[in-house]
Amino acid sequence: MIKDAFAKLPFTAIIISYFFVCGGLYLIGFWTTFEIDISSFITITDIPKSFIFPFVITQGFLLLYIMVNLFTSHDLLTERPFLDYETDKLWKRFIKFLVSFDFLFTISIPYIVTNFQDNKLNPIFWSLCCFWISFYLIRKVSRSPFLKTQIQEYNLRLYLSYFLCFVPIGCFSTGKVLSLVIFNNSKIQYVNIDNKTPKIDSTSLKFISFLGDKLIVSSLDNKKINYINQSSYSKVELLKK
Repeated sequence: MIKDAFAKLPFTAIIISYFFVCGGLYLIGFWTTFEIDISSFITITDIPKSFIFPFVITQGFLLLYIMVNLFTSHDLLTERPFLDYETDKLWKRFIKFLVSFDFLFTISIPYIVTNFQDNKLNPIFWSLCCFWISFYLIRKVSRSPFLKTQIQEYNLRLYLSYFLCFVPIGCFSTGKVLSLVIFNNSKIQYVNIDNKTPKIDSTSLKFISFLGDKLIVSSLDNKKINYINQSSYSKVELLKK
């Protein structure tokens, strides 16, 4: 039983593990865009701290979903029987299947795979794909026979599925989209570094992020990444484009 398994685990251990997974996915989504191995730059405490911002973003979607349900009578995730195999005729079942989420998701996968190379630097493509996949997983997990036997209340299963599927994928998607905005120079913050030792030419560098005790900056063409120690500068100014 799920309830018995969770009862044997300390609640804090579950929460901390969840923070680590989601924070790690955010870091992976962000830094893999620049092909940077962050394992040697961050400490273990940096991972759960990275969870805060993407978590707030995902909760915004949850709030939006709740507000839509409050003001409308239509719920895309409600547990309604879609295919009635006992009463529906064969042709009616076939038509319903063609407009079902399972079929739409199935035919969307080849489209995502075939267009991935052309759109792998497109933040909108990543956002839509991650949202679509997480939405599908929420429906499948919340309606799974196993979870139904463990948790009878559908709304509780729905919220559990949201935190199991949407939040981790949303954390990865947030990191990926934010990094692609910087990578594509759609939103740039130029770096003006007040060096303690005049060794760094910062006139054409864009700010990526702080990583551990280092300032990570890049050339505008993303071909040169600089890792600057905090001890090498006294002040950093970020100038918006």
